Formats: sequence, structure tokens, C-alpha cells
Amino acid sequence: TGGLAASASAIIAAPSAAVILMAGICMLNSPAVANKQLGINKSAGVRASVNSIREEVGVLKEEVDFLADSVDDLEAEADLLVGIERELRHIATMQGASIKEIVNLVNENEMILNKMRGSLRQMFVSSM
Repeated sequence: TGGLAASASAIIAAPSAAVILMAGICMLNSPAVANKQLGINKSAGVRASVNSIREEVGVLKEEVDFLADSVDDLEAEADLLVGIERELRHIATMQGASIKEIVNLVNENEMILNKMRGSLRQMFVSSM
């Protein structure tokens, strides 16, 4: 657009055949120049988008690694719990009790232990 304005002002200032010919060439080239400029602008935008996507990929890789570690930890814990469940089933079979009864006994034991902890805290606080 700057070239077109300069060509128009040159035609007005010095209307010769050479100036008019050069202005015509400038006018013919201006759409191609504008198109190339748009392409350059788009490629800069695309570059920024690609860089942003690369950053997001890096963050996602870190999250995937974290999740994979979490899954490994959970699988190990699940394997441990399966072993504990087998032992509980074996104990229940040996004792002639159901798993529900044993779970209820464990829950009752936990409540008793919590009460004992509370009492010990109170005794400790009162002794201070």
C-alpha cells in the first residue's frame, strides 16, 4: 500500500511515461506482495501456536508420568490388599465366621482404639 501511494504521488508530481510505466508495474505486483505478507503473518501466528502446543505437550508428559507413577503405586497397594483379603478369608474359614463378622470386629476394634486414644490424650493434657 505504501508503494501504491508513492506511485500515485509520483504520477501526480512528474507525469512521464517512465513514471506511469513503473506505477503500473507496482500496481500489478501489489496483490502478490500483499499475499506474501499475509502468508508471513500467518506463519508467525502458526509458529506461536506450535510453540504453545509444545509447551502443553511438555506439561501433559509430566502429568502422564505422574499418573503412571500413581497407577503403579495403586497397583502395588491393590496387590497387597488382595493378599490381606485372602488371609481374612482363610481366617474366616478357619474360625467358621463370615467375612462380614470379621470386618465388623475390625471396625469395632478401631472404634475402641479411637476411644482409647482420646482417653490417653485427655489424661496427657490433664497431667500437663
